[in-house]
This record gives sequence, structure tokens and C-alpha cells, in this order.
Amino acid sequence: MSLKHEIDIKRLSCDLNKYVERHNRTAYCWVFEEISNKANFVPRAIAVGRDECGSWALSFYETEEQAKQRMKDLLGNKSQLYKKLGTHIANGQLEKKDGISDDSNLLGHFNHFEYDGVDLKEKFIIIGYSYK
Repeated sequence: MSLKHEIDIKRLSCDLNKYVERHNRTAYCWVFEEISNKANFVPRAIAVGRDECGSWALSFYETEEQAKQRMKDLLGNKSQLYKKLGTHIANGQLEKKDGISDDSNLLGHFNHFEYDGVDLKEKFIIIGYSYK
């Protein structure tokens, strides 16, 4: 299957060998107050203007606590950054048909490249308020 933003990913010659389809992976992410917000589930490459391989993936965490902690760490003294990253935490299940993910790092973070045609807004629900 083709990936969303595949043209940009190929342009950067991204090495996707460590990314695989995973079955029923619980994921937490930062979103804005309404799950239908068009700014939700947008790669950092678009949201904050980064043009690197990993920035074309979506950012997820293994637990709600890890997502909250990372948001606190990133925002620190950058109190307006939440306007680009999100204000709430959402939870959902990623399935094989949704795309490819890498292993999580020590902070519980992992990248996920969506397949073309996938709409994760239908699979995630807002579970908590994080920052505003």
C-alpha cells in the first residue's frame, strides 16, 4: 500500500526498513479539543514546517502518562507551542491496515506512517485535557 505523503518521503530517501505493520497497537497522541479538527493527525512536517524523514510520520506514545510528560517537557518555556501541537490527549488502536510504525524509544514515543486513505480521526477518542 502507498503511504500518505509518499512523494515527500521518497524525495528525502527515507529509510523505512525499521517500520512494520503492527496488529492492535494502543496509541496516545496530542490533539486539539475537537477530534474532527483539521489540525489533528497532521505530520510535524506540515504542522511545524520540518522537512525531515521522521517529521512526515505521526507521533504517538505507548501510555497517556508518557504523552503528557513529553508535552510538559517540550512546552517548558515555549508556552505558545501548544497551538501547533495540541491541547488534549487522544487514545486509539492502530491496526495493520493503518500503516507502519517503528519501535518505541525510552520515552515511549514511536513514529507511525499512515497508509493513504486512512482516517485516524475515526479511530481515536479524546480521553483527557493536557495543556492550554
